Amino acid sequence: MMPSTRVEKPANAVAICGACAHFAASRVSNFVEKRTEPRNVYVVDDNRDVRRSLSYMLSASDTPSRPFGSGQDFLDALDDLQPGCILLDLRMPVMDGFGVMEALAKRGVDWPVIVMTGHGEISIAVRAMKQGAIDFIQKPFAEEALSTCLETGFRLLGERLAAGQRRRAAKERVDQLTARETEVLEGLLAGEANKQLAGRLGISLRTVEMHRGNMMDRLGVGNLAEALTLAMESGLKPAAPVATSEGAARQPA
Repeated sequence: MMPSTRVEKPANAVAICGACAHFAASRVSNFVEKRTEPRNVYVVDDNRDVRRSLSYMLSASDTPSRPFGSGQDFLDALDDLQPGCILLDLRMPVMDGFGVMEALAKRGVDWPVIVMTGHGEISIAVRAMKQGAIDFIQKPFAEEALSTCLETGFRLLGERLAAGQRRRAAKERVDQLTARETEVLEGLLAGEANKQLAGRLGISLRTVEMHRGNMMDRLGVGNLAEALTLAMESGLKPAAPVATSEGAARQPA
């Protein structure tokens, strides 16, 4: 847990130096333990004093960080950054924190965002949480609160990166299937039996069984449950219900 020191915004030089000296003398133990997940922090705030104080605190605890003076600066550098947690000020000129979060979502970046708000801005913080932020801290904030938020953020980041790796690996395996094998897998994902697959695809039952066996071999799975799990992890969609002559959708039995 971080020692109790408060940094206010706007912060003056004396307050910053005093906070930094106190922090450096304490050397937060829980931040210097051996970690396996990424520990990068990106500080996005238009207040230079806040950026400097937060960056110093994080560097003193061996937590890599990089400050950005605007949301656009951060987004411009995003492609060259390693995954990390984002400390994001909500009230910034030109592009506020909500605009940054919207841009991240459009680019498919799900790094944990912790928003920084002023005193009494609970409704704004709630709006940010609904938009995808994992937590918020109010200014002036104690380092214990920052430490707790970052620990949660780093844990979530590790989980999200691992899930992303599983999705990519599953998609690579599913992409190796032929077009017909993919159709068979989509039908199985929709709950269709071999006979229903044969009827929908207009092929014989024996041909379905052949494609199903080839599909299992190509995926490297030993049973149907494994194949379906892999299909869902890859993002494959189930086959659409077949429409009857009356126009109603016929669900698999």
